[in-house]
Amino acid sequence: MAYGIKTLTFEKSLNILKVLGAQYIIVDKDGVQHVHGDLKLAVPEEPKKRLPPGTLKNVYYPVLSGMVPGDDAKIPVPEGVTLEAFRSAISAWCSGNWGNGSAVTQCVDNAVEVLRLE
Repeated sequence: MAYGIKTLTFEKSLNILKVLGAQYIIVDKDGVQHVHGDLKLAVPEEPKKRLPPGTLKNVYYPVLSGMVPGDDAKIPVPEGVTLEAFRSAISAWCSGNWGNGSAVTQCVDNAVEVLRLE
């Protein structure tokens, strides 16, 4: 941190907090951590990785698009996708294309089973 009025003010602020009994972790503009007390800096969560648009549809569409009422299918979950997220995408597609209540889905092992009703 550069010396001058900003540095003096920063150091005075830290001293005031310390005298008041405050616990703190402050990271200055140079990335230096100023710690008082037994606090630990939390590790930031990794942002969720988003799949490119259409990734899931490319897996389930070839199977679902040819189904007629009474057909059933078992579609394996692609790598990097949760089972419930994949089931949700399939259910949404079925409702949007065939109508609400037109299909039943369930998660089995690492796949989603689909039964077309209407």
